Amino acid sequence: MTNRSVFHVVCRDCRTESVVNGRADAERLVADHAATVGHRVEFVRVA
Repeated sequence: MTNRSVFHVVCRDCRTESVVNGRADAERLVADHAATVGHRVEFVRVA
């Protein structure tokens, strides 16, 4: 098993929120949600 960082992803315009493993997954979730609905989405490393 590899050590991966954990990220908290949150939308500032709706109730979408998620915890994901890996920066690439967080970036993908942010890009997908922003492209789909045009919301402001952010993520931060939590572990």
